[in-house]
Amino acid sequence: GYGRSCCPELCVRLVRRRSNTKISRRLTVGRARRQSEMPDVLLLDTFAQRGTVESVEPEEAQFDLLHIWTFAKFSERLQLMHDIRGAKASNPDQFVVDELGDPWSEFGPSEIASIRQAHRERLET
Repeated sequence: GYGRSCCPELCVRLVRRRSNTKISRRLTVGRARRQSEMPDVLLLDTFAQRGTVESVEPEEAQFDLLHIWTFAKFSERLQLMHDIRGAKASNPDQFVVDELGDPWSEFGPSEIASIRQAHRERLET
């Protein structure tokens, strides 16, 4: 993406591998859409309804895009992942991932704290 400097910034895409069934279904639907009488109209209609259009290229059909993170956000999450790995390695029987500290969720601890603070400020005004 482009930040304040208007120069490209490094981003990280968090993806999940799809099952072979979902990949096959996605490719079949994509081929059918391309072979329809008005593929452009169908594509525009899908975009208007969902706000996105999923790629039907074989490489892209293999993954679900979960999040796009800035490099700074990814670095913070990577540290949480290392912390979780260390906690599990030191005590695997008692290990539980804290929902608020889940590094794979869209909102991490710092974002949740910011949202809570903004909410408190709105309530106080």
